[in-house]
Amino acid sequence: MRRRLLRAFLAVIVVGVAVLGIPLGIIAQHLVREQAVRSLDREADAIGFAIGEPSEGGGAIPAAAVRAASQPDRLVVVRNRSGRPTTVGARPGGRTIEAQVVTAAGLRITVVASAREADERAVRAWLVVAGLALAGIAVAVVLAVREAGRLGRPLDDLAVASHRLGAGDLSVTVTPVGITEVDAVGEALSSSSGRIAELVRREREFSSNASHQLRTPLTALRVRLEEAAMGDPAEMAPALRDAFAEVDRLDATITELLALARSVPLVDLDRSPLRTLLDDVEQRWTLLLAPVGRELVVEVDPADADEPVAAGPLAQVLDVLVENARDHGAGAVHVTARLAGSHLVVSVADGGPGVAPGLERAIFERHVSGAASSGVGLALARTVAQSIGGRLELVDPRRARFELYVPR
Repeated sequence: MRRRLLRAFLAVIVVGVAVLGIPLGIIAQHLVREQAVRSLDREADAIGFAIGEPSEGGGAIPAAAVRAASQPDRLVVVRNRSGRPTTVGARPGGRTIEAQVVTAAGLRITVVASAREADERAVRAWLVVAGLALAGIAVAVVLAVREAGRLGRPLDDLAVASHRLGAGDLSVTVTPVGITEVDAVGEALSSSSGRIAELVRREREFSSNASHQLRTPLTALRVRLEEAAMGDPAEMAPALRDAFAEVDRLDATITELLALARSVPLVDLDRSPLRTLLDDVEQRWTLLLAPVGRELVVEVDPADADEPVAAGPLAQVLDVLVENARDHGAGAVHVTARLAGSHLVVSVADGGPGVAPGLERAIFERHVSGAASSGVGLALARTVAQSIGGRLELVDPRRARFELYVPR
């Protein structure tokens, strides 16, 4: 591109020099010749003035008078009224210029001189024009190199940014340079980088969310199947029904996680009574807490137990909170549900050491954890709560008591 710009600039300046310089040189040459002719005209006038009035006898003009008034390297021919010539000097060799005047006394004076001096002046004029042309071409080359660099550098930056994006660097941004077309490409590249980064971020979040959220139901499913395998074949039906329920729950969890990854609000969800949701959580987590010597205590006012709730998202949030209490807390895990005005409030707490000071706000950020964990669960739980219009808060860091607020 730089070479093309340089060639274009040079072609334009050469054409400009040819269009303007050649006529300028021709005009300069013509002016030099006219000036030389006018100089000879003045010489002829001076010769006529020096000779003065011719004699009345009509004789030839004296050669001595003509020689005295003319230049030594000229051919001067003076004719009187009757046409008799007086010739002084010889015709110069090579190209000549000639001037002829008629005086008031009737003398016709012709002066012939060598054109060498005029030709030399014309050559100097052409050299001046050529020098100006070369200077113009030199300036054009400098400007062309500068402009080619100014246009080429942003394109080099775009190429580097494209290679970085292709190599997986999704933080690529292109700084505007003030060139509309280049800025448009840069803006499109930056926008594409942002969109790709967002897609990759969502895919990574989905992978981490799925691995986090599916671990608990898979563990429960394994426990159910182990119970079925070790039990009496005649009593396998209840365990298998529980296993199929866990499979259905896995399917619903994956659907909800995909919706979150695509930033699709969780609406039109199946609703079930609050009592059913809490019974399911109690049954599942009592089974999972027993091996570590922990128990789950679920409390709900019987008057509030029939409140319809979005069981899928709420179960995901409660799974995260109970699992967090199991892994990082101590003692019994308490789950309490109550209706408060226009909201359902569900709290989860345990008797452990609580949240480390300074992490009260950061604990809901992704990959932030007060222990050796992934730091995914609480961030995901808050996201799920927000997707159904609710919010998740840490209300007591010392007991690690979380409260989930969901609109009724």
